[in-house]
Amino acid sequence: MNVKVLSIEYATIKKRFQNGDKISDIASDYGVSVQTIRIILRNKCHLKLAQRQGNNRKIQSKNHSRIVSSYQKGTPVVRLAMDYNVQSQTIRNILKKNDVYVRVNRGPGRVNSKQCKEIIKMYKKGSSARKLGRLFEISHQQVCNILKQNNVDRRQATNWNK
Repeated sequence: MNVKVLSIEYATIKKRFQNGDKISDIASDYGVSVQTIRIILRNKCHLKLAQRQGNNRKIQSKNHSRIVSSYQKGTPVVRLAMDYNVQSQTIRNILKKNDVYVRVNRGPGRVNSKQCKEIIKMYKKGSSARKLGRLFEISHQQVCNILKQNNVDRRQATNWNK
């Protein structure tokens, strides 16, 4: 059923909102969505509505070093987000502000620390990132990320051993 709010009711909706009624209560009374009432208030009644807030949880700055340390020891972003009851992006932002390279995990193709050391060793001996990617069944970009994380200087294209 498609319920429409008549234009003559806009003034009543506006007055209710200005008197402190919740948008969700107004929407419920008219049998429409909260978004419909927000659109009416914003576009038809020309009201500026406050931006909706997320959970807006803040992590105290004293915990930033703990987060960075845990992450560098191998704790995934998702786990840290659950521990601090925030979104993963909040953790990524903290890591970024602290100049920490954020690893990208995309399921299959993960390599353990022993394999990382082997990749670095073979790259330094002349193997290309693409060749190493095929060998370890990961993308060449993941090889490059491993090299970057471990501060290994990349060779110029002319020096690659294909």
